[in-house]
Amino acid sequence: MLILTGLFARLAIGTEGLLAAGWVSDALPESFPLAYPWISTLASVMADNILLTVIINFAAIVMTTYVAASTAIYGTRGLLAWGIDGMAPEWLGKVSEKTHSPVNAILVTGVIATITLAIYSFTDWIRFLQGMAGMGLVFLVTTLAAALLPFYKREVYENSPAKIEVAGIPLITLTGIPGSLGLGYVVYRVIVDSDYGANSPISMAMFIAVFVVGAIWYFVARAIRRRQGVNLDARFEEIPIE
Repeated sequence: MLILTGLFARLAIGTEGLLAAGWVSDALPESFPLAYPWISTLASVMADNILLTVIINFAAIVMTTYVAASTAIYGTRGLLAWGIDGMAPEWLGKVSEKTHSPVNAILVTGVIATITLAIYSFTDWIRFLQGMAGMGLVFLVTTLAAALLPFYKREVYENSPAKIEVAGIPLITLTGIPGSLGLGYVVYRVIVDSDYGANSPISMAMFIAVFVVGAIWYFVARAIRRRQGVNLDARFEEIPIE
């Protein structure tokens, strides 16, 4: 769907039109009549149909609720997992007995999100950053690991709810392989295709820096926990609590 949307947008609007809209909205926002140069926004105007315009833009507004909720889960559950695994202070892994939610992780995520929002709203420090390449690569590794799970972790697969097979082939493999191929193509195009506006030097530097910092964090935390007598490798061999 993502690939087809990009293809049809180029056929209908043209590469130069998409690039021009993106450039004008960024460099001369006072001259751009639309809030964002999204394909959906341009499509809603080009359709020349009031009802279709309302439907498309209403869908975009509703989507922001989903994005806010899903990213909140990414952050809070990520910190919760780090606290449980030992990759971060253990108090991040604490769950409230009253609300049954990771309160500490939620508070930390809220503070970080507020600071990030302030930087995004009142400065241009992160104006040209993008996360598609980094997130796409992470999801690619996840889907590929899922596709291979029945073969290199057979016992885990056999004892998990994911053991669903079609014609004797694990469903997780049948969905994981095309998912990996699709994500691989997306990551490749984002990195090599300047038309997306996502492969600027600063974006690529941050893309690499995130994984470098993550690797450093992992090995430092692993060394600290080892001195404390905690074997992180053994913890990672277990199925996560969630």
